[in-house]
Amino acid sequence: VAGDLLPGNTETWEDFRSRVRESLRSIVEKDRHGRIVAVFTSVGPVTVALQQAMGCDDRIALTTGWRVWNCSLTEFAFSGSRFTLDRFNALPHLPDPDTWTYR
Repeated sequence: VAGDLLPGNTETWEDFRSRVRESLRSIVEKDRHGRIVAVFTSVGPVTVALQQAMGCDDRIALTTGWRVWNCSLTEFAFSGSRFTLDRFNALPHLPDPDTWTYR
């Protein structure tokens, strides 16, 4: 997060976060007429979206992001400038807890 350790061509957290936020902005601006939009991704972009919705700092967002289950559902609602968390880390499609895993 601090950018102190960047081996090779590693993207900084700040650059990654900016890139994901721009993508979110694009989705929100394009699909603002009551449509449902599905985005399939990994923990990094989910963490950035969570941070945007909750208004938390980097460390809290990353700490929370590390708790995301593989294949979980996270839902956001958006309208105009509103972008809010609706559901986080849900696994209704995986009823057997033995199948739940982290990274």
